[in-house]
Amino acid sequence: SSKGASDASVNVGAEATGIDGGTDDDVISNQGLLAIEATSTGSVNATSNVNADVTFGGASSKAMSDASAARRAMALGIDGGQGADVITNQDRLRVLATSDGTVTSRSHANADATFGSTSSSTVTAAAAEGAAASAGISSGSGDDKITNLGYVDSIAEAKLNVSSSSVSISDSTFGDAYAAAVSVSTAQGKADSTGVSADEGNDTIENEGVINVQASSTTTVNSITAAIADSTFGDAHTVAKSANFAAGETTAKGLSAGKGKDEILNSELISVEADNTVAVNALTVSSSGPAYSNAGTYALANARGIDGGTDEDGVLNADTVFVKAKPRILSATRTFGSGGNVDGKVGIRLNAAATGISGGEGDDSISNDGNVLVFVGIQETGSSVSE
Repeated sequence: SSKGASDASVNVGAEATGIDGGTDDDVISNQGLLAIEATSTGSVNATSNVNADVTFGGASSKAMSDASAARRAMALGIDGGQGADVITNQDRLRVLATSDGTVTSRSHANADATFGSTSSSTVTAAAAEGAAASAGISSGSGDDKITNLGYVDSIAEAKLNVSSSSVSISDSTFGDAYAAAVSVSTAQGKADSTGVSADEGNDTIENEGVINVQASSTTTVNSITAAIADSTFGDAHTVAKSANFAAGETTAKGLSAGKGKDEILNSELISVEADNTVAVNALTVSSSGPAYSNAGTYALANARGIDGGTDEDGVLNADTVFVKAKPRILSATRTFGSGGNVDGKVGIRLNAAATGISGGEGDDSISNDGNVLVFVGIQETGSSVSE
């Protein structure tokens, strides 16, 4: 008999901050370009190939592989930290956080015998988790005043790709042949982006510059699970099972005051977009027996132009607030079996929320003298074939 196992994992984080006020009461004034970027990228591979070839006697092969990765990226333009801070921005803030990872896991087992029985089995696991967070200006806790006169770009991107392959082949001329293949694949991506955030405290936010906020996530799972057995003068038995899950969550906010009695004054364009794409492509094959597959997909996109948070807030908007939330799911599963049960399942959950101006909890005063444009789009494409 032959056995093989492969295991690979990584956990990486990246953080970048342009100006950090730290604790206590700070006065921060920015009059130059701030370009901040945090990137966490890379790939992880695990491969296990096992072959057993016997002329007289039985042949057995087992292969296992496990690959996983967690990547986080956080980028912040100006951080006031704790205390009563006064923050003024008069130039351009460009903040980008990117989490980009690929995970590949493969296990292949082959057993071949002429005058004996054969048995092969494979188990494959692949998992990826990615998170990206960005903010142009954050004052932290305390009673703060934030004035933005410049251009704020805050972008968070999470990109994940998971590929798994579990293939088991068993071949005998005069004996019985048995093959089993199992695979489990998961991918979870999250992107969170904010233009200006005051967090806790009784805060004042005055915005006279363009705010551009984008949060996007792309999560993809590709899976092949196959159990193939053949015997010329004996019996052939196979079983194949696969489970695949992909999820993406994006949150984007233009101006956010958080908890406290806050005042928000806006007199320039605010553009906020939350975009999310989740895809699962799975093929499960059992040549001489049952086949089972289960695919789950989840996509959430949440976008808010101006968010007063909790408590009693006052909000005045005098310009255009553009808000867009668009999650998408693409799912395709193919399950084929012979001589047993064939069961293919697909679960899809989509959720999109877009708000132009929100006072949140509490008795709020909201006055709008500008244009508030809110768009929500949901796209779902799902297919499942079982034979």
